[in-house]
Amino acid sequence: MGKRGPLPKERPVGHRAPRAIVPLQAAPAPEIPEADEDWLDATREQWVTFWQSPISQMVESTEVSVVQRLFQYRDQHARASEIVRTSPIVKGSVGQVRLNPLAGYVAQLENAMLRLETELGLTPLARQRLGYAFGEAARSLSQMMQDDELARRRREERAQRLAES
Repeated sequence: MGKRGPLPKERPVGHRAPRAIVPLQAAPAPEIPEADEDWLDATREQWVTFWQSPISQMVESTEVSVVQRLFQYRDQHARASEIVRTSPIVKGSVGQVRLNPLAGYVAQLENAMLRLETELGLTPLARQRLGYAFGEAARSLSQMMQDDELARRRREERAQRLAES
């Protein structure tokens, strides 16, 4: 116990501990799982784009179904959004004018998609929270490591020269 309370811990623990950064770089093209035949062409293109991106490196084989669910939601969202766009107002059961019920379904899909995108690290904030680093950030991390190595070598050389003198 110090004079003014407990001594600080050597390293921060828990939520105060710095997050490790996992540098992600373009990987060799992984084998792309088969897209659903019923999906729209745009959804299939997004599917291929996802599997060609560096973030797909983090998807384990057991998580492919989560990615498929996300793209199923995206496909349903695109279809329902198109219907709502073309007819946002419909007649109700007794002839009243009301908002197309698919608009509520579109909102539900958007919430479900956002949850999955966050869990998979597909948004910038989600990647930051998960500790992923892309492009320039990954390069700057490797550059910092190289700079640290260079500084260590210089210190060793200086110490060796002083010892020889």
